[in-house]
Amino acid sequence: YLPYITILRQLCNAPELLCTDADPSSDSSTASLLRAAESVYETGRAHRALRESGKLAVLHTLLTSVRKHTDDRVIVVSNFTSTLDLLQRYCNEQRFPTLRLDGKTKQDARAKLVAQFNRNDGSDQEPFVFLLSSRSGGVGLNLIGANRLVLFDSDWNPATDRQAMARIHRDGQLKPCFIYRLLLVGSMDEKIYQRQITKIGLSDSLMSN
Repeated sequence: YLPYITILRQLCNAPELLCTDADPSSDSSTASLLRAAESVYETGRAHRALRESGKLAVLHTLLTSVRKHTDDRVIVVSNFTSTLDLLQRYCNEQRFPTLRLDGKTKQDARAKLVAQFNRNDGSDQEPFVFLLSSRSGGVGLNLIGANRLVLFDSDWNPATDRQAMARIHRDGQLKPCFIYRLLLVGSMDEKIYQRQITKIGLSDSLMSN
């Protein structure tokens, strides 16, 4: 069942992602589901995903408003590199100066990306969006150059999301911090968040005893 759960999680992010990571020509049960999805959906690019992904539409509204009315910068966190690819294409189309850090980023390059993002020189070309893999968020990253963070999708482990949220709330942060969690109601997103609440409640009850 795990492959199906992963597909449903990606579907919550954008229908386009259904056809990103698997080969529909294979004989697996997962591929059968993908072929059924392809029959009702034609793969598109970021501009189409903007119309068909509720999450991306909300993110678009948020980023354009922040860009227009403030000098704040934003971190967008996802569990999936395929989602980061989609978000990067979107940011390029919108001409948002963007940096990205994921599992493929070399260790020596990480410090340079963080320093570049945190540097505030007032230039129009300074990075506005930082795309971050949640799997790479536990290496002590200090991203105080941003004071807004968007959890594009949630992890089964609440500690992973809390770790990601802590990237902007660190010593040296001079602005109020805002966290946005994007959830698709009645979907796998909501199930994962409900499990997170249950785990946090269980953990708190055990610690209090």
